[in-house]
Amino acid sequence: MRSANLAVKFLLELAAFAAFAYWGAVTWTGAAAVVAAIAAPAVAVAVWGVFAAPRYCPRGRAPRSLSTERRAARVRARPGA
Repeated sequence: MRSANLAVKFLLELAAFAAFAYWGAVTWTGAAAVVAAIAAPAVAVAVWGVFAAPRYCPRGRAPRSLSTERRAARVRARPGA
C-alpha cells in the first residue's frame, strides 16, 4: 500500500508541475509564453527541492531540517492542536 501511495504522490507532483507549465503558457503570449511555460515549473521545482523535498538520510541519521510533511506531523501530534 505504501508504494501505491508514493506513486500517487509522485504523479500528483508531476501534475502540479504540468499545471505550472500550462499556467505559464496561457497567461502570456508569443515568446513570453514559451519562457513562462519553462520558467514557472522550473521555479516551482527549485522551491519544492529546497523547502518540501524529503531529505536523504544516510545510515539512519536525522536530517538537519525536516521535510514539511514531518513538520506537519509534529504539529498534529502536539497536545491540544
